[in-house]
Amino acid sequence: MAKGVNSAVAKTQEVIRLLEKHAGHPGCHIADLNEQIAKIKTGNDFEKKQALKHVAGLTHPKCLGDVYMQDFSWREWSAILEKLRQKCVRAFNQLEKQ
Repeated sequence: MAKGVNSAVAKTQEVIRLLEKHAGHPGCHIADLNEQIAKIKTGNDFEKKQALKHVAGLTHPKCLGDVYMQDFSWREWSAILEKLRQKCVRAFNQLEKQ
């Protein structure tokens, strides 16, 4: 996998760990994120781009941004999600250029 894609996967895995540790009811989001990671790791370029786009969409304030995270302020959680979105967008763009 390309460096940008690896970075997006690593950040997604970090967010999953944070959800598991600090969120009240993260189950459906964790399952969805894990499914997208699998597509990014094993899919063709089109499937990888679609999965990256999906993960970036999950960072929206009305999706993962709405999850209550113990030990994090809304601003801190939003910053983490923005970094994830940026990494997914960069990886998507990297795949587009190939």
